Amino acid sequence: LVDDASSDGTLEIMQEYQNRFPSIVNVIALERNRGVDFARRQAIAASTGQYIAFLDSDDLWYPEHLCVSVEKLEATAVPMVYSDYNEGVSTQAFRKRKSPNEVTPNTISRVCPVGCLTVVLKREYLGKLDWVLLPARNDWAIWYHVITRSRLVAVNTQCCTAFRRIRNGSLSSGIRRKIFYTYRFHRLIPSHNVVLATLYTLLHM
Repeated sequence: LVDDASSDGTLEIMQEYQNRFPSIVNVIALERNRGVDFARRQAIAASTGQYIAFLDSDDLWYPEHLCVSVEKLEATAVPMVYSDYNEGVSTQAFRKRKSPNEVTPNTISRVCPVGCLTVVLKREYLGKLDWVLLPARNDWAIWYHVITRSRLVAVNTQCCTAFRRIRNGSLSSGIRRKIFYTYRFHRLIPSHNVVLATLYTLLHM
């Protein structure tokens, strides 16, 4: 668990869980806010498991999420799996977000059709943590590196395993931010030229 210099008591709650489950919970407390990309990189670097899963502070996993995902990974030769998920302001008011059956290297270089909260990947495919730091679309950069480096596809578990809570002010909520960081992803990660980066940015909106 990585605390990105929160000020709402989150760190104390995390440390309580670490004290209760010291063998499985490791808390990393950052002295100042460094952003989601830096926090994720710290968590991945400190992890020791065979699989990597992602859960931001405003998202929820359903109880079966990890079991379903790991079973799919173990039954296939893919580097990464993801699932459908629900999205809304509360668990009582939401819509289902359907993801495609598979994501190829060509697909992930153009669009990001999967939810970060549903992804579970095999650590062996991460390689060096050398992707470009991005305040947003950082998860997309990780998927891109895993899928393109492995030259394999990622697949859908065909289950709905998580809930994404929509909140005002999130980095992914504003249209202008989405446009800016989507374009930035295309220019910095797949290194698309200006024309292609602009085209893919518009198609992604």
